[in-house]
Amino acid sequence: MAMSDDAVSLPSSESTVDLPSDGENQQIQPAALAADVRPRHNHGNVPVDFMEVFSPPRIAPHVERRGGSTGPSIDILTGYDLLTASGQRSCLEIIYTLLPAVLMLSPPCTVFSQLQRTNEGRRRDRAAWQEAYNNGLKLWMFALYLFEIQVRAGRRAVLEHPTQASSWSLPATRRLLQNNAAVNVYIFDQCLLGLRTIVQGDPIRKRTKFMSNLPGLPAQGFNTICTAETCNHIPRDHMWCQGKEGSMSRARAAQIYPPEFCEAMARAVTAHIGQPVAAIMPAQNDDESDIELPSD
Repeated sequence: MAMSDDAVSLPSSESTVDLPSDGENQQIQPAALAADVRPRHNHGNVPVDFMEVFSPPRIAPHVERRGGSTGPSIDILTGYDLLTASGQRSCLEIIYTLLPAVLMLSPPCTVFSQLQRTNEGRRRDRAAWQEAYNNGLKLWMFALYLFEIQVRAGRRAVLEHPTQASSWSLPATRRLLQNNAAVNVYIFDQCLLGLRTIVQGDPIRKRTKFMSNLPGLPAQGFNTICTAETCNHIPRDHMWCQGKEGSMSRARAAQIYPPEFCEAMARAVTAHIGQPVAAIMPAQNDDESDIELPSD
């Protein structure tokens, strides 16, 4: 399939990605990947129903308990450094082999957060901040790339970040959403799905956004915000996702999906098992291999 100008791609090693960071036009190079990534893993049961990337096993165990099959969870904590060419290549090889019906993408949101924008004027080490932002953008762009691979192959994907994250306003993100009619946006509050502080157990709203082509997400609570009519924890007030409680910051603890969230996602995934999906058919004489990857 020929890649349109508006499609999300990882640029070649000579290309750059504009970074709308700190009001300046910065540029970075994405990690280089081989252009001939192909399945190289033996697996006795493919395709699988579910995989998660940028996360250790969190939703996958819930999918398995509901009878679904899963692939490995791809994350720095499971041995995959997705800031490196080798880590990205390994991830792609696994996905091309296991062909997950649903791919959950949860890239780090820290550098895109509303709190980071609030602290912009108080940064002492701007070079360190720029490096962190560049790394965050590399991971986000790789997440967009994986999302498009799924959609173009006729499979499902879910991409998650906080609603106020600046990643949603990046041109590449907007183009991907605008150019895929089957992809929708869902906004919900995680307090309704069990997100609580780790010591006191106070609810944390953490308004979150999904970009996805997986049907059935609203039915599992992934399109509901917390109001007087929908709240399941009144009279307890929401706790700000700032400061510390115990030995961990509330913001860091809130990055971990609560069990209710994971179980709701597992229900959405397993409800989808066996349902046919209309693949986006490649043009004559074209195939998925023309999705552009950076050259070594």
